[in-house]
Amino acid sequence: MARTDLEKLNGQFSLYYNGSYIVAVSEKCISFFTPDGCLVSCRKDLRFAHRSLFLSGDRMLVCSGKLYFHMIDLTTGQDLWTAPYVKCDLNIAPLAISPDEHFVYTFDSQNGFPFISRLDLNTHEVDTHTLSYDMGATQDILCDEHGVPHLLKTASETVGGKAYVACGVRIHDFWDIDPGSTTCWKTKWQLKGTRHPIFFYSSTDRILLDDFWVYEPATGNSFNLLENCGKCPDGKPFSYWLDHSAKYLCLGYQNTNVLIDTSARKIVAQYACDPVCHGCLIGNEYWVCYEGKLCHKPFPAFEDAPPIKKVDYMESYYAKHPELW
Repeated sequence: MARTDLEKLNGQFSLYYNGSYIVAVSEKCISFFTPDGCLVSCRKDLRFAHRSLFLSGDRMLVCSGKLYFHMIDLTTGQDLWTAPYVKCDLNIAPLAISPDEHFVYTFDSQNGFPFISRLDLNTHEVDTHTLSYDMGATQDILCDEHGVPHLLKTASETVGGKAYVACGVRIHDFWDIDPGSTTCWKTKWQLKGTRHPIFFYSSTDRILLDDFWVYEPATGNSFNLLENCGKCPDGKPFSYWLDHSAKYLCLGYQNTNVLIDTSARKIVAQYACDPVCHGCLIGNEYWVCYEGKLCHKPFPAFEDAPPIKKVDYMESYYAKHPELW
C-alpha cells in the first residue's frame, strides 16, 4: 500500500486535529492534511507556529514565530488575512476565543511588563492593555459565556514558615473595568504546599491542578480526575490539551503521551513518542511522531516509556562545526 503524504513526514513534529483536518507543526514548517493523509499545503514560511486555534468554517488562527497572526483557510492552507502581533518576550501563551468568535485574546510580556492583547477577527485590529503587577504569573486565559476573558494567576508565598500558592481568577473587560481596579478579581484562594493550578478546565469556574484534582473556587468543591486509576504518572507533564471531542485529557511528557478518560476518571492509554511531541486521537487510532516518523497506534493501548537519551550538547555542536576544534 502506498504511503500517504502525512506518512512521508520525517523529523520531529506535533499533530493537531479538529475532526476534519490534521495539522503537523515542526520548527521548520506547518503542514495541512485531510483526514486520509493527503497534503493540502506545506507552509515553510510559518516556522515555530506552536500557538494555534481551530475555528468554525474550516479556519485556523496561527501565531507565527515572526509575530504575525495568520487566519488560514484549511481547505487550501493559504492565508485569508494576516495581522501583526505585539512584540513580546516569549510568544508561548495560549489563545482564547470568545463564544461568538468575534475576539481572540492572549497574554505575554514586553521587556518584563505583562500585557493582554485582543484581536478583532472582523476588523483584524489588535488592542493591548498593560497588566499591573498585582499577583504573580499568569497561567492561562479563557473566555466565559459572555465573552469576557479571565486570567488564571498564581504566586508562591510563605506565611508563618509554611509554603502556600496564592491563586486568583482575574476578569479583564477591555471597556467596562479599569485594569487596575480590585473589581477585576473574581475570586482568590490559597493552596497548601507546592500544588499549582495549570489551566481552566472546561470553564472559568473550574481549575485543573498539577496533581490532577479539579477545583471549583466558588464552591470549594473538588474531584480527582484519576480517582479510579490508583496512580498518577511519574513527573510533571510539559503540556496539557483536550482532544477534539473533549472526552480525553492528554498529557505530554518528555517521551510519552498519556490519555485520561475524564468521564471514567482514569488513565486509558500511554504512548511512546519523540521528545515533547504532541499526538492526536483519530478514530480508533492514536497518531504520534516516534523515532522521526508518523506512527499509527491502536487505541487504547499502554506502551512503556522509552529511555531518555542524554545528549552532550557541546559535543553535538562541535560535531556539526569541526572547524571550531
